[in-house]
Amino acid sequence: DIIVAADGVNSRLRKMAGIDSQPTDFIHSYQVKAAGTFDPRFVELYFGTEFAPNFFAWVIPENEESAKVGIGCKMGTNPVTAFKKFLQTKQIDIHIKNDNSFLIPCAPPIRKLVHDPLILLGDAGYQTKATTGGGIIMNCKSADILGNVIHDHVHHQTPISDYEKRMEPIFKELDMHYKIHQYQSRLNNEKMDQFFLKLKDVGMENFLSTEGDMDEPSRFVGKVLSNPRMLALFPEAVKFWMTPVKAQ
Repeated sequence: DIIVAADGVNSRLRKMAGIDSQPTDFIHSYQVKAAGTFDPRFVELYFGTEFAPNFFAWVIPENEESAKVGIGCKMGTNPVTAFKKFLQTKQIDIHIKNDNSFLIPCAPPIRKLVHDPLILLGDAGYQTKATTGGGIIMNCKSADILGNVIHDHVHHQTPISDYEKRMEPIFKELDMHYKIHQYQSRLNNEKMDQFFLKLKDVGMENFLSTEGDMDEPSRFVGKVLSNPRMLALFPEAVKFWMTPVKAQ
C-alpha cells in the first residue's frame, strides 16, 4: 500500500513519480582515500572557481597518515580533471589508494513528497544540505518524521500527506542551506577572499564556534544579524537575503 522511495540520488522511483531532475540539481563529486601527511585536528576546505566551480574541495583526515580528499563541482565540469588541478594548484602531495565518483543533490528540497503509493525520502527527495553535501542528519530526521506519519496512518487513519506538513521545519533549514550555497556560488575568487576577511575581522570564527549549527543554519543567521559586532556585514546580509531561491 505504501512504497518509500529511498533509492538515493539517482532515484528511479522519483522519476516514476513524475519528477524530472535537471543537471543543475546536482553537484558532481570525486573523492579518493589518500595516504600522506595530515593534521587530524583540522578539516580543510578549499574554495576556488578555477578548480571547484559552485562548490569546494576538501581534505578530511582520518589520522596523521590517511585522509579523504575530494572535490565537488557543477555538472558539466569533469571532477577528475578538476581534482588534479586542485592538487596541483594547492601543491597537495598524496598517494591515492582508491577513488569513487558520485552525485550530490544540490537543490531546494522537493516539497511534493507524496505520490500515492510512492513517498520520497532522503536523497531521492533532495533532503541534502546544499552547503556541504551532507545528508545523514537530515535524512535521519526525515525518516523519523515519515515513520511516525506511516504509524499514525496505519493505526489512526490520518492522511499520509501529513508527511509534507510535518516536514516544513526540515524544508526551512534545507532552503536556508540552498540560499547560502547560491550566495557563495555567485562570488568570484576575489570577492570570496574579501568576504572571508570580513568574517575574520568581526570575530565570526569565535561566534560560529559557540552559536553555529551545521544542520540548522536558521538558528544562528538571526543571531548574526542581531549582534552589534556584525554590523560591518550588513551590506553582505542584504545581498544574501536578496539571493533568489528557485522553487522545487
